[in-house]
Amino acid sequence: MIKGISAIGTVVLLLSAGCATNDSAPTHRWAATSAAVDEVQYHNDQARCQTEAGLDNERGLDANSAEFSRYKQCMNQRGYVLTAYNQ
Repeated sequence: MIKGISAIGTVVLLLSAGCATNDSAPTHRWAATSAAVDEVQYHNDQARCQTEAGLDNERGLDANSAEFSRYKQCMNQRGYVLTAYNQ
């Protein structure tokens, strides 16, 4: 019984440590300039812009990269603005 609890505790610890690798919470978010944009449309637009810009989700976003610049331009053209996000 104690070994089972210990094993579960170890798994929980490892999983929570993996989640803790995120350096910080998001500080910005995309806001639609039109009230007609729903969540599905936003996710479709975001996915298309990421693909067109050549962004790789595994690498993360570098705000100074050419890929991010293309991504931001694409999102702006689709009617979104990047805004500060205060938690």
